[in-house]
Amino acid sequence: MAKREGLEGVDAEELAVQIRQAAEESATEEDLRVRVEHILRLKALDKLDVAFGKYERATVVCGARRRPDALYGYLVIEYKAPGVLSTKQGREDAINKLRIYIEALSRERREDKRRFLGVAVDGHTIIFVRFRAGRWEERALPVNSASVAMWLQAFTGLSRRALSPDMIVEGLGPKSPVARRLIEVLYRKLVDHGRTDPRVRALFEDWKRVFSQVCAYKPEKLRGLEKEYGIKGKVNCEALLFAIHTYYALVMKLIAAEVAVLCTAPILRSFFGRLEEAYVAEGDEEKLAFREEFKRLEDGERFRQVGVVNFTEADYFAWYLHVWDRELAEAIWHLVRVLSDYEIGTVELEPGYVRDLFKRLYQRLVPKKVRHDLGEYYTPDWLAELVLDEVGFTVERLSELAREKGPETPFSLRLLDPACGSGTFLVLAIERLKEVVEENWELYAGRLDFVIKSITENVVGFDLNPLAVIAARANYLIQLGRTLLWARREPIEIPIYLADSILIERKPQLTGDVLVLSTSVGDFEVPAEVIEKEKLGRALSIMDECLHRGYTPEQLKAWLKRELRELSDNAIEGLAKLYDRFLELEREQKNRIWLRILKNSFAPLFKGRFDFVVGNPPWVNWESLPEGYRRRTRVLWAHYNLLPTGRGLGRVKKDIAMLFVYRCMDLYLREGGMFGFLITQTVFKSMAGTGFRNFTIPSMTRDKTTPFRVLKVHDMVEFKPFEGAQNRTAIIICRLGEPTEYPVPYVLWKKAVRGEIPTDASLSEVLAMTKRYELEARPLDPEVRNSPWATLTGRAYNAVRKLIGRSAYVAHAGVYCGLNAAYWVEVLCEAPDGRLLVRNVLERAKKKVRQVEWAVEPELVYPLLRGRDVARWLARPTLYIVVPTDKHGINLPENELKVRYPGVFGFFTNFKEELKSRSIYKLAGKGGPWYGLYVDIGPYTFAPYKVVWREQAAELTCALVPPVEDRYVGKKVVIPAHKLMLVPLKDEDEAHYLCALLNSSPVRLLVKSFMVETQISTHVIERVEIDRYDPGNRIHRELVQLSKRAHELVSSGQFRELEAVEKRIDELIAELYGLTRDELEDVRVCLSLLLCEDEKTDED
Repeated sequence: MAKREGLEGVDAEELAVQIRQAAEESATEEDLRVRVEHILRLKALDKLDVAFGKYERATVVCGARRRPDALYGYLVIEYKAPGVLSTKQGREDAINKLRIYIEALSRERREDKRRFLGVAVDGHTIIFVRFRAGRWEERALPVNSASVAMWLQAFTGLSRRALSPDMIVEGLGPKSPVARRLIEVLYRKLVDHGRTDPRVRALFEDWKRVFSQVCAYKPEKLRGLEKEYGIKGKVNCEALLFAIHTYYALVMKLIAAEVAVLCTAPILRSFFGRLEEAYVAEGDEEKLAFREEFKRLEDGERFRQVGVVNFTEADYFAWYLHVWDRELAEAIWHLVRVLSDYEIGTVELEPGYVRDLFKRLYQRLVPKKVRHDLGEYYTPDWLAELVLDEVGFTVERLSELAREKGPETPFSLRLLDPACGSGTFLVLAIERLKEVVEENWELYAGRLDFVIKSITENVVGFDLNPLAVIAARANYLIQLGRTLLWARREPIEIPIYLADSILIERKPQLTGDVLVLSTSVGDFEVPAEVIEKEKLGRALSIMDECLHRGYTPEQLKAWLKRELRELSDNAIEGLAKLYDRFLELEREQKNRIWLRILKNSFAPLFKGRFDFVVGNPPWVNWESLPEGYRRRTRVLWAHYNLLPTGRGLGRVKKDIAMLFVYRCMDLYLREGGMFGFLITQTVFKSMAGTGFRNFTIPSMTRDKTTPFRVLKVHDMVEFKPFEGAQNRTAIIICRLGEPTEYPVPYVLWKKAVRGEIPTDASLSEVLAMTKRYELEARPLDPEVRNSPWATLTGRAYNAVRKLIGRSAYVAHAGVYCGLNAAYWVEVLCEAPDGRLLVRNVLERAKKKVRQVEWAVEPELVYPLLRGRDVARWLARPTLYIVVPTDKHGINLPENELKVRYPGVFGFFTNFKEELKSRSIYKLAGKGGPWYGLYVDIGPYTFAPYKVVWREQAAELTCALVPPVEDRYVGKKVVIPAHKLMLVPLKDEDEAHYLCALLNSSPVRLLVKSFMVETQISTHVIERVEIDRYDPGNRIHRELVQLSKRAHELVSSGQFRELEAVEKRIDELIAELYGLTRDELEDVRVCLSLLLCEDEKTDED
């Protein structure tokens, strides 16, 4: 590795003096350029190993080929005659010229213009120009030691390998030799020592515990990791993921340590330089000096030296120190060598560009499929920007507060992200606060110590993912930057904590309540009094000292009584009991990490309330959570009334994000505070969201029930803002302390361009690539405020509300088998004995069984209608189903099936074990035949006529299904599959009447307004006022004829005439419900908008 001196080897103050002297001695721009470049080369660039600036090829500017005065990679320098930049015109000319050069270079090199930095200098003033966050930024500074140090950083940072996401992925990503080697070594060490070393085993097991609570984690979802990293043989994918996380954490800690030195104590030797010296130390075959440097890193000593006290707290990934050997040391050394080739100064120069480089690296280290199977989706910056804008945490508002109410006001506002991930919301909030300082410099000059103290007290994050916490702390540190970190007058604690934001268990005991943390090594109990009196931090520090010194519990108690006199004897005894547990873990060699984990875990209890709570909580279904976590949170679901009436937690799909909203408002948001969360859109429209839509918090922390007002919702379901995700994204914006008032503004987002929108696009770019429609949200039933929301334009709502009511018809779901591949068949031919030769269908089967060809009796074979077989006005069955029931849906007894239908019985025998293992059989089939159908089957299944629609579709899509005359089974009713909903009818005309009504624009719009596209279930017609068919009613009779005609036209492909038929149906429905002509037109316009009909993208 080539050696070079760091910035600490250059005297910035001496350079500043000489540059100012050069300005005094120069008369022209050229004079100044020659003198300054000579000084730079002699005093700095040679020492920094930066090649002297070349007049690189000219670039086309305004039609002519011109070039900047000097170009160092991405650093563009423009010299001006002494004094020019002291005038407004001179500054504007220089800034404009730098902008033009940067734009031209960006086009010419086909690189993002955010990569470039422009510098103008006249010897007395230096101006920095860059493009960031969608706009140009300029900063003029006097030539002094600080501004010259920034300029030197630009030379090194922008002329060497940049610490950018793309560069990091190239050098350290999954295809890089260093990653593949180190991850493979870590994996082997973990597998070899995980069974025998209690410290390694304890950390690995507890990592699995916490990781399973933050994502939809199951070991089988990790398959594919071994191929990505070329691991052969039988692979423990959990151990491999832990090894990957360890590697990723190590990369982040190494970069953060170097950043910390650069930003806080440049007089210290580079951390990478220390590691190099340690590795090459003579006579150290086992590289123990090298290990000692990493021990200092993992213990946090390297960060404490530069004033950051908690960077490595509660870190699960230092286990590799316990399995250290020469092989591991070599693999880590290769990582250090690669990192040393990057210019860490890039961090300070381009904080916006490298903001979340750790996010991009992780996205490459773990394959997309594995991440998505685990439910890991990172929040795009632009989405977080939008949330901050909506809650009012904007530079404009904060600057206004600073000017009107004093400079302390914006920095006294508190912001929390209770599920902070890699820190996106927090980093952007800090960036905005720094912009407030820059725009109001006259208010904050000389007060930067107050600024950094306020930020680190008031911009706070919690997360339960150990890896995310490290990433968030690193990003937080980088965003603070050199200017603020230099200004601190005391050590800082980065306020990111490894903690569960919603669950802190409290148990009553005779000696007082205790708070409980459950881990893989058992429960830790802390007296509630200790936390309520804010003494936990000091108590744990004392325990740590006692552990190091080998104190007994009695000696600990004496220390606690002497220093923490506010605590009762019961609290002291409780702490001694806790200390005894730590001693036990020491004896078992299970590491002291638990002290730090305990401190972090209870951080939510003593961080107070916040003015803003924002974030993207985990979207994990109840069913995917660990059983223990479900059990412990059950009381919270019940307390906040989030369970639909009459249903338990297992009956309705619930997302833990719902609980996050209520719990975080209750625990952390002050009354009047603003709340902005990304959340699944289904909470506004599904049955599972009934309790959520109460918008009232029965508080556990306040002595009252507190309402919150939903101020706005952004619906991004069709837009799909997350990388490759199909989740139903929405943003909810609320204010605590006011009741929700309807209508609620509801913004519907749609793409205006083809293809996916880049996740790294800026907010302004995303706004340009999308269209947004202003809708209004109201409870579908005005008398039931927590009923599903109808989201429509105001005019359309006034029309379709005339259709809201109760239906005379009841819908049912199609037959649920629990093992489709054992019931769904295709008929191959008719056998000579009259039976049918069938083959079971495995296509798209979730549960695989063996495929067989078998002769069965045709009496129990029916045409099968699946979702794909249905369109509006058209239903054509393409497969068959073997139904072992009578015409009432009652399962035939085994003896009867054997005797009357031996072929069918033999067919099912092929799958007997799989059928017996069906969940539905275990739940509902007790005492019944193992081949039976137990759910969604009854007399209605065998009704001669059915109006059906697909459960999963963009809108309500109905067709009539009559009996069919089939070549194999004769005249039979059609059996709808479980993804179809049906209304059973005996009369064909009545079925056509209902089908026409449901396919009309007013009814389609009403259903579209409150449905979830994946849940167009039986309940949708319950909300529509539908009278029974009356053959004496003129409108009813005409609807029957129009439905028959529509089915004929679609069946024969005559779609031109269909438009007129559907238009007439709409007119009759308008007449039936009393809609005016204008209201019907409002309905059609709104339906077209919601379905994106008649819209083209900009690219079309």
